[in-house]
Amino acid sequence: MKLTGGEPLIRKHIFKLVEMLSKIGFKDISLTTNSSLLTLYVNHLKNAGLSRVTVSLDTLDPQKFKQITRFDNIKDVTRSFDALDAVRFANTKINTVVM
Repeated sequence: MKLTGGEPLIRKHIFKLVEMLSKIGFKDISLTTNSSLLTLYVNHLKNAGLSRVTVSLDTLDPQKFKQITRFDNIKDVTRSFDALDAVRFANTKINTVVM
């Protein structure tokens, strides 16, 4: 099961959704995120049954990041990599568009 579209982490009750999917038998639950909120939620997601995370990353350049996303939170995104490493999901990917 893949949870994508917009930013799944702003969905109300995302942890309950992951937990319900896990309880009804989905063994491989993945989520694609822009990672801006991931550091806050990574442990909850793992405990709910999430097995994989894909981060959509446009750039690591702070100015370009702000221009593309209209947000000035590149540090939140890069911090999430450490959080992901600590939690040890079955698989973690980073998707980026080469420009």
